[in-house]
Amino acid sequence: MRNKIILFNLFIITISFCSCNPKRAQKSAKNIVNKPQNKEIKYDFESLVKRRIISIKGTGQKTYKSLKVTIVNQSKNDLHVEVPAGTFFKNPNPKGQSLIMLEPYTVYIPAQSNTAWNASTACTNAGWKLPGTDDNWPIEKAPKNLDIALRFYGNHQQSIDAYLARKNPEKLGSKEQQKRFKQVVIWYYMGNSYAEIKNMLAESVFHNDIAKAEDYLNSVKEDAQEISNLIRNQDKNGLKDLLKKRTQSAIQQSSNEMKKLRNRFNH
Repeated sequence: MRNKIILFNLFIITISFCSCNPKRAQKSAKNIVNKPQNKEIKYDFESLVKRRIISIKGTGQKTYKSLKVTIVNQSKNDLHVEVPAGTFFKNPNPKGQSLIMLEPYTVYIPAQSNTAWNASTACTNAGWKLPGTDDNWPIEKAPKNLDIALRFYGNHQQSIDAYLARKNPEKLGSKEQQKRFKQVVIWYYMGNSYAEIKNMLAESVFHNDIAKAEDYLNSVKEDAQEISNLIRNQDKNGLKDLLKKRTQSAIQQSSNEMKKLRNRFNH
């Protein structure tokens, strides 16, 4: 059975490597919230907030993975607003985790009305308590330019996710698993410790199983730390070289496993 699994993983890695060219990677489509009947002019999000034409708040969902976001349109005009990835929400509970949006959202808000949705988020401090159900989370400037780093990650996410799926289809192949990896990258970017990250993974992902959390973190730690440094410096060439070298290493490892299997069969 183990031999079949190894052969299957080698097949997946080889096909993925041959069919994916990082130079052709495209940005993922933006999320549309409350799509209008007719096309509307897109307005600048930051400008609307500063001019108090719109107000925005978050509401905790007892998780760091999502946040209910509500935008109120104070004007007499319908608005079509793009809320950027990296929008940072400060938890009103000083001991609770603050959250940052992982994806951009294009939001339609009728005149003098509001639109709400659950945004995909990550937390910025693994050592703090999970969010509760507190209301009125304000937006603030993201710490340590994390918003800029996340947008850089987003521009290269297709290549990163493809590499993760090649490296370990079982642990890093799904969208949810790749989002978990992105969260670990953010924790390392923010300077969280190994122990803090391990304990939060155990609490929020692995049902308080420390051993499983440690096993997972050990399997992604090196990649997550290196990518966190590359997105901090917005090092496009460095990221490209890293993914290329790691992919080649994963293929070589699988090739070696294949040779071992052939030798067993021959004997």
